[in-house]
Amino acid sequence: MTQKPKFINKLIQNLEKIDKIDVEKYFINLSREKGFLESIFNNLNEGIIVISSKGTIAFLNSEAKSILGIFSEEYKGRHMQDVIKDESFLSSIPLNVKTPYSVIDKEITVNQPRKSLINVNVIPFDDNNLSGMVIVLKDITAKKKMEEDTKQSKLVETFSHLAAGIAHEIGNPLNSLNIHLQLIDRETKKSKTGRNVSEHVSICRNEIKRLDEIINRFLLALRSSEKPKERKNVNKIISSIVKLMQPEFNSRKINFTTSLSKNLPDTLLNEGEIKQLVINVLKNAIQSIDHARGEISISTLQEPYYILINIRDNGSGISDGIKQKIFEPFFSTKESGSGLGLLIASRIVSEHKGTLELESSKNKGTLIKIRLPVKTDELKLLPQGDK
Repeated sequence: MTQKPKFINKLIQNLEKIDKIDVEKYFINLSREKGFLESIFNNLNEGIIVISSKGTIAFLNSEAKSILGIFSEEYKGRHMQDVIKDESFLSSIPLNVKTPYSVIDKEITVNQPRKSLINVNVIPFDDNNLSGMVIVLKDITAKKKMEEDTKQSKLVETFSHLAAGIAHEIGNPLNSLNIHLQLIDRETKKSKTGRNVSEHVSICRNEIKRLDEIINRFLLALRSSEKPKERKNVNKIISSIVKLMQPEFNSRKINFTTSLSKNLPDTLLNEGEIKQLVINVLKNAIQSIDHARGEISISTLQEPYYILINIRDNGSGISDGIKQKIFEPFFSTKESGSGLGLLIASRIVSEHKGTLELESSKNKGTLIKIRLPVKTDELKLLPQGDK
């Protein structure tokens, strides 16, 4: 990059022969073209970084600054490591790649200025006197989240249809059993020993009825449908859940604490669904604690567009390899677990247009973040003439 192009050498040698007005016009046009190209680059959705062969920054567009949290304009000629602070990004960019055919395309997670998933393309170039590389960045956090939500939604829908079919097949023999037990009950009452047999038949019929109710509740929990929503206060719902579950916390000697934000606004939700959501998460937290000094906390906080519910425990935690499977049906880390609690929780959050995040690591506990959108009333059309 230090050697001057032949064109500029010739221009310098013949400056005296060229009209000064023509020279001025030429450089004005060059300046305009440079500004035009920079304007285009700064309006791209992709981040563009041009790095010299020495590892110094020659150009950064606006999107690259936003993705990497670069706020200073004094970056030209400085080394990447002096300008970019995110270690995961720096470690993913090899400075010794010089072959123009060695294009790198990968996804990395950056933590500064915020945690984001970034697609990185590194394209080396070597054109006569210019060499270095162009780095193209694309923030794909939202895209990946949408893909995961769509995948999860389809999984829940498929599983719901499967569960409905299984429940139907189980329901038919249960009805038949119930009918035959009624017939046996009638016949045995006529005999001398009928009283004792009748008691056993009654127990069997009650158990069949209970099993039928379990199947119906199971279907109701999984079936995706638009349930009626009313304006409710999340804090009041959580307080009622705490009263319900406090005996279980006490029996397991778990220290349970709450921190509910004051003046939390009411929002449109289905109370029964939200209760089931929070209870499912709390039960998972209880089951994850296999040691003394167990602790679980629940807190609420108002964000600009969401009500945030944090549920934290100091249980066994979840390893990175299991995190991707934790919302799959029938997957459970517990021998007696059904693998449906978090699946149902995810479905409820999705139907409320909210989000559910899981932060956990092995032996360091788990944090579940539930965000519910703040909605007071549906939008109403103003009467004609009102502004």
